[in-house]
Amino acid sequence: MLILQFETYSALEKIYSMNLRKTIFVIGLLSAVLSLFAQDDEKVPASYYYVLPLNGFEIDVRITKSTHRMGPFSEYASLLSEVKTEIIKDNSVNYFISEINIRLCAKPDSSCIFPVNKTHPAFNMLIDKGMLLGIGSSPNFTTDFSFDALEETPPTENAFYMYRSGDMMQKHDTVYVETLIDSVLVRQPKITTYMVAKPNRQLAQEAVAEIEVIRSIQADLLSGYHETDFSNLPVMLEAWKKKEESITILFTGYTQKEDTVYTYTFVPKDKKNTITTSLFTLAPRMGITEEQNADNIQYGLLWETNSHLNLLNSITKYEGKPNKKITPLYYRQAEYYNLYLTENGQKTRFLGRYPLAQFGVLLSIGEGVQSMEISPITGELLNINYKTK
Repeated sequence: MLILQFETYSALEKIYSMNLRKTIFVIGLLSAVLSLFAQDDEKVPASYYYVLPLNGFEIDVRITKSTHRMGPFSEYASLLSEVKTEIIKDNSVNYFISEINIRLCAKPDSSCIFPVNKTHPAFNMLIDKGMLLGIGSSPNFTTDFSFDALEETPPTENAFYMYRSGDMMQKHDTVYVETLIDSVLVRQPKITTYMVAKPNRQLAQEAVAEIEVIRSIQADLLSGYHETDFSNLPVMLEAWKKKEESITILFTGYTQKEDTVYTYTFVPKDKKNTITTSLFTLAPRMGITEEQNADNIQYGLLWETNSHLNLLNSITKYEGKPNKKITPLYYRQAEYYNLYLTENGQKTRFLGRYPLAQFGVLLSIGEGVQSMEISPITGELLNINYKTK
């Protein structure tokens, strides 16, 4: 039993000794490499890393629900004079895209992480731009494709509050009753009084008369016919104008609009000359839906290559003595695309020209840099100054 324990201990000791020798060897090799780099001040081993961005898009699509309501007096609209708005003759609902906003965004590209020396002239610039890992901040996306809906404009209250459909009026009915008085048959009237709802035509006529009174008051205020405090004249006119409009829509009807903003996030992955993605299907009478039929419209986005923008033509290259020991700094020359909105696969609206950094060219700058600036959104070289000879 004691022998077994001893043999087990010896095996563990051998394994431990082997791991220790390997560890000492790795540490010694690393020390030799560090000492080699330390011979050149400009070749200090990089203890920091920076990352270049790739591009994505945040697309805000505002969809408007337009509800048309005909007024209770629409069939009597001819009684009105000076009507400047269109008469709504049918109730209907319509959905349409009223606005699209595109935001070019950036997220760190895990395939483009590079070392940088703290002594490099661009080190502070990388910190300021938020491109140095662990220092500053970089914009990011939670997913490669997502969307969120935000209700912005709540439905308005019923605009027909001036419609008094329950107004009542007295109605008199006369019936003649034959009565025998002193052996003489006499017909006597019998009047019955009761309340009935006013017919729509009568309500419409009363509304027209009220509008005429309001217009007359506004004309008197403007003409100065009545003595009044003219400092409050705009307020009074606005109040009478609103009251006139609230009665006028009983004839013309009204349109109520509700806006919903959908935010889509999309990060293109594969480089192609043409990139497409679907957004949603919009039914003109129902809004966003999953149903596919001839009346519904399938909206999407289309990117088409528009060649890259060469920023290096105006940059003077360093003409001093080359130093191959300098760690190069990498940047990108982005590929540019034209972006279109599509309806059922057909281009309908040009949305702009945007870069996609991840599909561009990776370039580098070596020795002689005095100062430089890289875009944190596209990774492109914005400007550079070289040291003088």
